[in-house]
Amino acid sequence: GFTVGACLAAAAVCAIVWLAYSGAPRLVRLLGRSGARIVTRLVALILLCIGVQIVVSGVQEVLAGAVAQAFGGFPPPSGQGHPGRMAPT
Repeated sequence: GFTVGACLAAAAVCAIVWLAYSGAPRLVRLLGRSGARIVTRLVALILLCIGVQIVVSGVQEVLAGAVAQAFGGFPPPSGQGHPGRMAPT
């Protein structure tokens, strides 16, 4: 079931990381010093964007729950709208 799938996914990630690390010197030679620097900065930008999105989502969840509790309601289950908004009828 789930455990087997999780183990296979972890093994696949390990294999991909190994392939990336084993081929990195060749890729750096192919790209050159400035190309490798550009790729590094682009990857860093993508990771920064992902991190900011995670933080923003967490802050929204916390604020939605705090506002709902402050005004006498309970926050809806995650992914089911925002407190205070009425569902269309």
